[in-house]
Amino acid sequence: MTNRRISMCVRWMATAAALAAAQAVWCADVKEESAGDIIRRQDGSELEGVQILQDNYIEVKYKTHRMTASMRAFDVKEIEYADATTKDDYYLKAMYNIRKGRWSKAVERLREALEKDQIDKKTRRVGKEPWGKEYAYFWLGYCEYETGEYAKAREHLAMAIEANPKSRFLFEAMSRIALCYAEEKNFAEAEKALDAARKRFQEYKDEVKNISVDYSKFADRQLALCELTRAKMLLRRADAEFKERGKGDYDRVRSVAQSVITMCMLDNQDIQAEAKELIREALIGMQRFDEVLAYCKRIVEDYKRSLNPDLQAGLPGAYIGMGDALFGIALQREAEGILEGEQGSRFKFAEARDKYLRVIVEYFDNQEFLAKANYMAGICCKRLKDVEKDAMERAIRHWKTVVEEFPDSAFKQKAEEELAAASAGVQKTDSSPAKADAAPGKAGDATPKTPASTKTGSGPAAKTEDKKADVDLP
Repeated sequence: MTNRRISMCVRWMATAAALAAAQAVWCADVKEESAGDIIRRQDGSELEGVQILQDNYIEVKYKTHRMTASMRAFDVKEIEYADATTKDDYYLKAMYNIRKGRWSKAVERLREALEKDQIDKKTRRVGKEPWGKEYAYFWLGYCEYETGEYAKAREHLAMAIEANPKSRFLFEAMSRIALCYAEEKNFAEAEKALDAARKRFQEYKDEVKNISVDYSKFADRQLALCELTRAKMLLRRADAEFKERGKGDYDRVRSVAQSVITMCMLDNQDIQAEAKELIREALIGMQRFDEVLAYCKRIVEDYKRSLNPDLQAGLPGAYIGMGDALFGIALQREAEGILEGEQGSRFKFAEARDKYLRVIVEYFDNQEFLAKANYMAGICCKRLKDVEKDAMERAIRHWKTVVEEFPDSAFKQKAEEELAAASAGVQKTDSSPAKADAAPGKAGDATPKTPASTKTGSGPAAKTEDKKADVDLP
């Protein structure tokens, strides 16, 4: 081999080695980037491999290996920090259970995340991360609200705000604190908490008014949500008054809910859908069932006429409302001794069941309504057991679905009671779907407990039907 050829081989080998080294460095950079934080936008897209520099209710600033950039806080749906992505991390397990709607399991994991060492490759604790306490306390309070631990929920939601006074969770946390007081029937404190929330939301609007018109629109959304929370609080108060005195101020609930719809105008159809549900609940509280039917039918007809996808948010609630109204009418007919014919109780119970079944079949991915729809379908079947041979078998299947698939639902205990009565062959004397603290004759609590503010970007990702065993991770 000539010296020239040897020299060329040496140069070729050196070039190949340099290319291999460059590729190794490039792969390492890619690996390091992919292991970074993740930003999930409201539009469903993701930005992976970034380092979060600022996370508050105005801007989320981040850094990549090429640049530093930012995005508006209300465009961010969720942030997943790299420090919380190890397989054995309690916080990651909690978030998995939140996405599945398993609130009790998530509470256990979040408490462990705050109390025990969370060891990953960097040997850190969730509570010691810059984001740790804010996120963990918010989600802990969020889940405790869902499981009915209202005092603990208030405490932890307040601690999340204390950890970051400009948290992206601020709006929902303050609204939920007010609702916690309302659920505890401490309406004086609920009013104070709601007034404090409205004042803080107005301060936010003043703070961002010079940034852009989009920030002002977002601020107006938060103020509308604040009024929606007020309507929910008034509904809790009206229910309590009905139980004590046989009369509640449902007119005020309807008035405030209608003002929310006016505030939203053509925007924020999700908030309007919840406000319409509250109007429906107010009418049910006044036992104006025919008005409920007409109101809910208009919601469905408006969608069919316009085919506006934004109006779809109100459809499952509308069918639940029709079912509640028909059930209420059926109870009235039964009390009057009118059992047969199209105006008889049995026909109305069957009509009500059809509405609940429609929710189960068509909106199976909307778990906010499925527990009630299954429970109430079972109650309707039970009412029809004298005229339908398999009615009780179908009722039992619906109640078992509630117990097995919705363990944190407010309807689980009621379903268990019905199953126990069916097993013992005992007809329960009180088959009304009304919640325990509601007045006799009400058709139940159709309004989902989750406030509308879960749709602002701080709430969990959309839940999907999951019939698998309750495990932490797949």
